[in-house]
Amino acid sequence: MSKLTDVINTFETGDLVFTRFPPKGTQPIHVTLFLSARDAVKPSYVHAGATHVEIADASTYAVDKDSGGYLHARLTAADMRSRVTRIARAFAGTAKLTPYGSYPSKEDFTRLNIEVKSPNASRFGVMVKTPNFDAIPFDFPALHRLLKWTWRAECNATFSENRGITCAAFASACQQVARMQAFLKDNYMGGGLADTLADAVKTLNGMVQTKASLRENLEQLGKDEQTGMTIYKGQAERANSNRKFTQDGMSKFKEMASDVKRKDFPEEIISRIPSTAKDAKAPDKPLTPIENQWLVIQTKLLKVPQYSAKLLEDILGSEWMFDAKYVNSMLLADRLQNSQSWATVEYKQY
Repeated sequence: MSKLTDVINTFETGDLVFTRFPPKGTQPIHVTLFLSARDAVKPSYVHAGATHVEIADASTYAVDKDSGGYLHARLTAADMRSRVTRIARAFAGTAKLTPYGSYPSKEDFTRLNIEVKSPNASRFGVMVKTPNFDAIPFDFPALHRLLKWTWRAECNATFSENRGITCAAFASACQQVARMQAFLKDNYMGGGLADTLADAVKTLNGMVQTKASLRENLEQLGKDEQTGMTIYKGQAERANSNRKFTQDGMSKFKEMASDVKRKDFPEEIISRIPSTAKDAKAPDKPLTPIENQWLVIQTKLLKVPQYSAKLLEDILGSEWMFDAKYVNSMLLADRLQNSQSWATVEYKQY
């Protein structure tokens, strides 16, 4: 088997390279998006680095040479690789950088003289414990977050200003954003896409719980004067981080959905929406709640004509139908190795 350095010049921009592979013990693997010399000054990669999302020299893959091998993954669709790369590079090049999702770390707790068992306060700490994809379904909070990320990509804004992001979450988010952005650019009928997305996100923000309400019943562990943030026990857990509809918000959403007419969608979508007629046969594969919500959001908020509507599973593909914020690199690597859309090769040595 070749070494990574024997073949790295054949890698293409947009490929994913996992380091520290396969995982050993409790040490997680790391995922990066490769940039070839043709698209950068020299071979490099975009990733959520130790302190922020950055572009790093490919020679630094050697840092992990004693911690396992490497997994190279290539998406067969070249046009999507290019779109994902543009998004990742834009997020890495914004003026205000996205920190890594490890705050608050053990060092922060020591600095603040806080002793607590299983604080579950950092994204990294919770993310590495995600057992499988069933634990992180693509639900409304995941869609809400994806639209926010897509808006930020469209206006070259910072990916995440406060709590940061982990490597697998960043790589997955860029894949999701690229697919959502491509769909919207081809199908929405509004003015500027950035403005349309901003308005949609603002409207949805008014229908869901506030971040403050999510934490009002959590135990406060301390106030970090260095960062200005209050630390709560369990703040990074999915149940304490994903913002769901308020009762009033759900009422407003249902009102908005009331004039979305079943008959105006493409036939492949109509066939999966239960009819109100009592004698109608139930569809073999009815739409999931998130797909029904998405039909409303794309047509009422994102200005996609009903005849152009698509389901999330057709936009994102089944591979990316998960809550990207909570995926870990071990789950992601396994999924790509078992995908027909990705070609993967493992290298044992640097």
